[in-house]
Amino acid sequence: MMDAFYLKYRPKTISELDCASAREMLTSNLKSKDMPHAFLFSGPKGTGKTSSARILAKTLGCLNPKGIDSCNKCDVCLATEKGVNLDIIEIDAASNRGIDDIRQLREKVGLSPLRARNKIYIIDEVHMLTNEAFNAILKTLEEPPEHVYFIFCTTNPEKVPETVISRLTSVVFQKANKDEVKRCLARAVEGEDIEIEENSLDLIASISQGSFRDAHKLLYQLFVSEGKKITHKKAENLLGRWIKLSPEKMVEMIIKGETKSALKLTKELENEGADWHEYLRGMMEYVQKLIIAKTGASKPEETDIDILAISDLNSLTALSLGLAHTVNLLREAIIPSLPLQILICDSVFSKGDSSGPEADKALDSTPKIANYQTKRIKKKSLSGSKAIDLETDSEVNSEASLGLGDTAQLKDFIDKWPEILQAVKPMNHSVEALLRACRPTELNEGRITIEVFYPFHKQKLEEERNRRIIEDGIKKVLGFPWKVFCTLAQKDSKSKPPTDDLYEQAKEIFGK
Repeated sequence: MMDAFYLKYRPKTISELDCASAREMLTSNLKSKDMPHAFLFSGPKGTGKTSSARILAKTLGCLNPKGIDSCNKCDVCLATEKGVNLDIIEIDAASNRGIDDIRQLREKVGLSPLRARNKIYIIDEVHMLTNEAFNAILKTLEEPPEHVYFIFCTTNPEKVPETVISRLTSVVFQKANKDEVKRCLARAVEGEDIEIEENSLDLIASISQGSFRDAHKLLYQLFVSEGKKITHKKAENLLGRWIKLSPEKMVEMIIKGETKSALKLTKELENEGADWHEYLRGMMEYVQKLIIAKTGASKPEETDIDILAISDLNSLTALSLGLAHTVNLLREAIIPSLPLQILICDSVFSKGDSSGPEADKALDSTPKIANYQTKRIKKKSLSGSKAIDLETDSEVNSEASLGLGDTAQLKDFIDKWPEILQAVKPMNHSVEALLRACRPTELNEGRITIEVFYPFHKQKLEEERNRRIIEDGIKKVLGFPWKVFCTLAQKDSKSKPPTDDLYEQAKEIFGK
């Protein structure tokens, strides 16, 4: 049983909780004279939310608590350990998500506890409740009986209504760091008398990606395979498969442009029955980590130095947006692996399966602006002042025929680009986010060419609806219309989109 160690050696008291931030938060609340009656435990899977909820419930129900911890000896504690404490009610919101279930809860919530000091309701995956169910529980959360406590657990706190969150005390369970993972493994190592090297525990902590549950699974598999003496070499050999299949490895392949290898990896993941939502989450978290390190806002880990050296901030930001789009595609995908495979092929890093002039030409299928041949060119200054008529007896001058436009006019347009982004944002936040990773490069006869650094950006911006939003934003700022065209930057292009606020962009995309 792969969960054997996780179940056998999980914490039993608040003081034993491995997540330091959650342990400190709960300790502070339990010591307070005004103990909250409703909590929201949020964080990624495997970080101990539900286990911590049960530990807190046991503490609140214990007949002889010792400070912040339960005694683990009284009848109530023993019943809780066996899962037969009738004063601790666990509800799986994924299965009991309707208003009728919540009405039943409200009818019984006023009853006194049978044996414990308090009655505790644990609602797991609370974000799955319907809006009607949330509305039904609001009054109870606002004025709960003195003997009743609520603990809500969720991996998606953003789906919980603000009206509910405002009545809850939030406890965030972050992905565990290496020290926290090693702390949780230490109980199993000591309990089973396992001999294992320190660097092997570091390896497990790295592969588990901050999940206590996954770390225990990996240690258990090593224990079953190798017994009580585990060398680092054996650990590397056995765990190499997880390293190969990790989200970090996929990101590394994409950044290096190893398209074939990345696609092969998706097939292996498919055969393993990968959870694509969690896998993409892992990729996004790793790209976030790289972006923050690239800006210098955090010190890069030694294992990330090489990949940071061959990537740039603009491409990483573009990859993060591509991953966000892939997550949206996954919701309706008939073939779950296909959205990620499309991203791999469409990536700004992708080298594809061919090279040479023909492959380079294929990078940009957008037709260049035609060379306009006219005897009269009308240009309006971007400030909205008078029009300027340029009379000529010959064809368009060489600069205009190349589609480069007027340098001063382009500079004026670029100066107003932030205002245009602000005008687009209320109309469509996603379009504005895409535009921030682009830059205007050419003006010619009422046409603006935007250089795009990522194929996905180009595809989305060229959609009729999105193109009209951009043109409406330009018209709102400049006072007259411009036609928008997109072109994909060549791989050897030295031009880069504006980078002054890229760190702020990254924070907006990923959160703090």
